[in-house]
Amino acid sequence: MKLMKSSLTSNLFSFKFFFKYLTEDRMSMPKTKEDSELKYALTVEEATLKKRLREIQEERFKKEIATMQNRGVASEGELQWVDVAERFYPLGLKSIGILCEEISRAKWAYGDKYIVGFQDFPREIPLLGKFAGGDTKVSMRVPLALREDIEERKKPYLTEILPAAAQEAGGLAEGCHRFAAACIIPQKNKMALIRSLTRIVKDWPPSLPVT
Repeated sequence: MKLMKSSLTSNLFSFKFFFKYLTEDRMSMPKTKEDSELKYALTVEEATLKKRLREIQEERFKKEIATMQNRGVASEGELQWVDVAERFYPLGLKSIGILCEEISRAKWAYGDKYIVGFQDFPREIPLLGKFAGGDTKVSMRVPLALREDIEERKKPYLTEILPAAAQEAGGLAEGCHRFAAACIIPQKNKMALIRSLTRIVKDWPPSLPVT
């Protein structure tokens, strides 16, 4: 059985949604021969797309890391950051967190500064349509040396700085832990987030109320 060649099978974002729908719903227990053939064809297609995704990720990461090594990592105060804009398309939005993890282990990056990564939402996804807003995914990680300071409570956890900074930048924290965190903000407010984070880290720990 042959699958039709269309934007569905050529676009990685769309295919992942479609494949999940089919395999987790009516395709989870094929009821007919046609269902079984379609599920097999989609499984083969998914394996091909996953391989292509890995190749794209390796290529994009290699270019981004080379740029940071050559030009240095943008930094200010207690922060260092990278903005990949839309350069990671068609990779998913979790990619920026994976890149931040690599930066946290890199010798060429700052070992004592919080890592902030920005990845813009795609403006359009086939089958899902266009997105009216211009949002960006933000991921934060901490290098090993900074992690030690955080564990000794010399520096704040990400849970103590990102939620408030995201709110000030017009966004919302979506998953925050002590050493890994994420939020979504409007693209136009990237530097506003950096300024808020810088101020919050500088003012930590918050002053105790006078009794």
